[in-house]
Amino acid sequence: MLSEQDKEHTHYFSIINSEIIRMNSIIQEFLILSKPHEANLKIHNIRGLAHEVILLFQSEAHYRNVDIKYSYDEDLLPVMCEGNALKQVFINLMKNSLEAMPAGGQIRFHINNGNGKVVIAIEDDGMGMPEHILKDAGKPFFTTKDDGTGLGLMISERIIHQHKGALSITSHVNSGTRIEITLPAAHMESV
Repeated sequence: MLSEQDKEHTHYFSIINSEIIRMNSIIQEFLILSKPHEANLKIHNIRGLAHEVILLFQSEAHYRNVDIKYSYDEDLLPVMCEGNALKQVFINLMKNSLEAMPAGGQIRFHINNGNGKVVIAIEDDGMGMPEHILKDAGKPFFTTKDDGTGLGLMISERIIHQHKGALSITSHVNSGTRIEITLPAAHMESV
């Protein structure tokens, strides 16, 4: 409400808001780690979940000179998942991709069907990771970022495994990173 009334300090309100969002995401990561919870699985077409996350990152991507390309199969199979948990995975991975491209670039977010599964690929033009860092990615508290917690990728992997899926990372220095998530499609009789 203050940002709408005080146009002179708009920049400061945007900083305050982004820091509140960042603090909230760190708290959420710790909460996910600290308390086991039973997944509340429902049938979702993850195209909508992904679209919500992409909209969330549009302004930051524009600010960072990053173009987000989003595509999906029209006949995308539904997935049995916890929607908010899957969105958290997408948020963590999109954030990593954005931060890996300080000079701008492109993120390609594609979802397609494959062999009774749904395959989500997030690929960026970022700096990539050398092999010695790639092997430690996903370990608790391992981070190369000054302000990172080292929990985002670990939590993402845990969520994907809880959904009986798989997450793989391919990365090359100066050639970007590709993360592929494979989730089992929901059985049509349960739809």
